[in-house]
Amino acid sequence: MNEAKFFLFIFLYIASFSLFSTNINSATSTVLGNEAGGVPHVPGLRSIIVNMDRCSFRIALKNNQNFLFNTPDIVFYESKTALKNPPYLWQAERSAGYDWAFQKPGNLNDRWFGLMCEGAENLSWNAASASKQHEEPTPEQQQIRNSNDLKCPAKIRDGKWVLNDQGMKPENYLFKELKGANWNGFVVGYKNKKSRSTLQSLRFCLVHDNDVVIGASENYPKSLSIPISFFDRVQNLLSTIQFLGDKK
Repeated sequence: MNEAKFFLFIFLYIASFSLFSTNINSATSTVLGNEAGGVPHVPGLRSIIVNMDRCSFRIALKNNQNFLFNTPDIVFYESKTALKNPPYLWQAERSAGYDWAFQKPGNLNDRWFGLMCEGAENLSWNAASASKQHEEPTPEQQQIRNSNDLKCPAKIRDGKWVLNDQGMKPENYLFKELKGANWNGFVVGYKNKKSRSTLQSLRFCLVHDNDVVIGASENYPKSLSIPISFFDRVQNLLSTIQFLGDKK
């Protein structure tokens, strides 16, 4: 009888553990996006899959970290509750090409950034576009590249990412090269002139094959006042990214 109870206990333990593991795996497979099975808002603590246009990647969120999907952009923010005045994407069509930027109403101290997905061919420093320099770009292509070059203000020189503006004083910004499992990039934070303990804006670009994730904390055409500690938090978050293969 005791032996029967023992085997019953083992069976129930294994069954419970399997159910627990299934729930964990289910939680880690949460998909952010507007496709079938995707959800528009995902809070941490969990690992999620982000599908944004041609960019697809996995990222790990901590407590109070959130991703919000808004076609075509994504907004990340840190808060225990939903932001009262969330950032939003501003877009403008031009005679040749288009332009975009993020704006942040309300509290300028909020910790957040916006994401857009772009093709590497639409950045002038990329090898894919460099290989086609003999081809004259259309006015639309040139406008898009000029705009994206401002959003990704660094390029690779001698195997390293360096800022385009080499004349900027080091005390006015923070800069860090980034390298993930299958991507590389950089993040740069621009300090406020009046308060060196805050950032007026932050930008990063992550390159995976021919896909580029462009990130920005900004309040075009004004400035933010994000605590400078957010720079390290962004680095830590981005370090968990792993780009996925082509979506089927």
